[in-house]
Amino acid sequence: MISDLNRVVLMGHPGADATKDKNPDAPITFSIATTARWIDKAAQRQSRTDWHNIVVFNKLSRFAAKLKKGDRVYLEGELRTSKWEKTLGGETSSSFGTRSMLRRSTA
Repeated sequence: MISDLNRVVLMGHPGADATKDKNPDAPITFSIATTARWIDKAAQRQSRTDWHNIVVFNKLSRFAAKLKKGDRVYLEGELRTSKWEKTLGGETSSSFGTRSMLRRSTA
């Protein structure tokens, strides 16, 4: 029997420089964009960009702190969903990928 699997692979571009903390091992959060492109039935080029919130922990946060807007990044990890109460009332949730691997791509 196969156990459950929670694995995410993304390749995209950060929308902004990663924010740095005084503690080099503090979690780093940033967003990356992934874009799907295709040609529709009318032979027109189409695209859709999705934004993904990323959280990087431990020693990988030192590498993530060096990311710049527009870098091409390969991410591999798992998907986690967090929920919290808004200050103005109501509840919101967000999906985060926690990284087991992160590297800057040159291609």
